[in-house]
Amino acid sequence: MSKIEYVFAGTDPEIQGAGVDLLCRCFDEWLMFRARYGRCFPFEEISFVARVDGVLAGHVGVMEFPVRDSSGGTLRMAGVASVGVAPEHRGRGIAGELCNLAAEWAERNGFAALPLYTGVPRVYAKCGWQSVPANGVTLQAPHATAAAAGEWRSGNTLSQVEKDRIITYYEALPPLPGRVVRATSGKRFHSWEWLFANDLNRFLVTPEGYALAADGVLAEIGGEAEAVARQCRGIAGAFLSPMDRAADALRAAGWRETPDRTDAP
Repeated sequence: MSKIEYVFAGTDPEIQGAGVDLLCRCFDEWLMFRARYGRCFPFEEISFVARVDGVLAGHVGVMEFPVRDSSGGTLRMAGVASVGVAPEHRGRGIAGELCNLAAEWAERNGFAALPLYTGVPRVYAKCGWQSVPANGVTLQAPHATAAAAGEWRSGNTLSQVEKDRIITYYEALPPLPGRVVRATSGKRFHSWEWLFANDLNRFLVTPEGYALAADGVLAEIGGEAEAVARQCRGIAGAFLSPMDRAADALRAAGWRETPDRTDAP
C-alpha cells in the first residue's frame, strides 16, 4: 500500500486549488463554489493535506474567527472545515490524521478552541472530539406567525445603506460570550462580506432593526428587539444565546421554548 504524506500547506494557492478540485469530487456544493469562485476557497483557510504518490488525497481546512468572552474581550477561535478524502483512499484514517494535525497546530498557535459542526460525529469522535449540548435557547414560532409570509431577503438584494445599518446594529449589541467579532472586509467565513454573500442567509430589515435567519433558523436580532420580534414572520424556529434579550422578545411575541438541541462535536 502506498505511503501517505501529510503536509501543512498553509494558504498555498496551487495546493488549495487542487483541494477545491478534490472537494468537488466529495460534495456537490463545492461544484457551486468552484463555478462561482474558481479554483480557490471562497473564504480564508489554513490547509492541511495528505498526498498519496504525490497526488492530493485528503484536505482539512482551519478558519480563524475571534469571539467575545465573558469579560467583553476576545478569544482566538478556529473552526474545522472543508474536510474531504478522495473516494479511492477512504477508510485509511486520512481525515482523522489531518484533523489531529490541525488541532495540534491550533494549540501551538494559541487558539482557545477548535470546534466543528457535523452530521457524522462518530467520524470525529475517533480523533478525540466530543459531542456537547449546544448552549442556547430553541424557540418555536406561533402557528400563525410561522405560516405568514415574511419579508426575508438574501444579502445580495440589500442596498449598501441597509447593509451598513445592519452592521451598525450588530456592533451595538452587548458583547455576549461566544458572539463573533465579524471582520468588515476580507474573505473570512465570519466576515460581513461572506455573511451577505451566503445564499443560506436571509435578512429581515425593519425601521427598528433587523433579523438574520441562517439556513431557515432565526439566529440573530439587532436593534429594538421587541419591535423586530413582532415582525419575524415566515420562520418556524429560532436558536439564540440564553443571555440574548432577543429570546425574551420572541417569548413576548408568542414564541414557545422547546427542549434544547444537541449539536455534534
